[in-house]
Amino acid sequence: MSHNKKQNVCIKAKKVFDWVIRPVNVTKSYSNKELCGLFDEDLNELCATANGCEPHFRAECKVFDVDAKEMKSDRQKIRVRINGEDVTLHKVKVLVSFKVKVIIFADGDKFKTTEPIDVCSVETFYLCAPKGTCVDATVLDGECEAEFFCCNDTANLTLSADFCLDVQVTDFVKLEVEASYCNPRDEFPISDMITCKPEKEPKQCPDIFPGKHKR
Repeated sequence: MSHNKKQNVCIKAKKVFDWVIRPVNVTKSYSNKELCGLFDEDLNELCATANGCEPHFRAECKVFDVDAKEMKSDRQKIRVRINGEDVTLHKVKVLVSFKVKVIIFADGDKFKTTEPIDVCSVETFYLCAPKGTCVDATVLDGECEAEFFCCNDTANLTLSADFCLDVQVTDFVKLEVEASYCNPRDEFPISDMITCKPEKEPKQCPDIFPGKHKR
């Protein structure tokens, strides 16, 4: 239980110097040789019309191995004016990388699957990030869309990934606060052992047995 007596104590805590969340969109398009490299074959033949009719294509994408981290470089100082005051911020670059696998369906049937596609994006932030602080980047909820289509008898694949990038600048600092020390509480008298009690004697019928004896 806590003591009422207070005193100044020094604690080590993680301080957040700056924190932003940004929506990010990454779009990539592939055709011709780049697209052939994803499937190890030429898909332009799929776009050749037969009696003026093309198959109905649909594409799905799956994202995995998502990672976000600060790019190791000197943080350039930038002087900006915020709310009428000159403030020094730092230019921070965050590298976001992930892998995408695309599945193409033709007329509802699974047709082709790509090898994992590497996708990267560099995002620039202006943050309060003085020397010695750490930049922690995390990719929050996101979604991926893929489109496979034919244009002028040429196969095309477009990937679009939308996600939220959470970036925090942190460092451990020592703080002096007024507090009181806390001691462990007393344990309640609880035992896991079985409580053994003697069996109760059965009730007797003294009126009929052994009965009343005459003297």
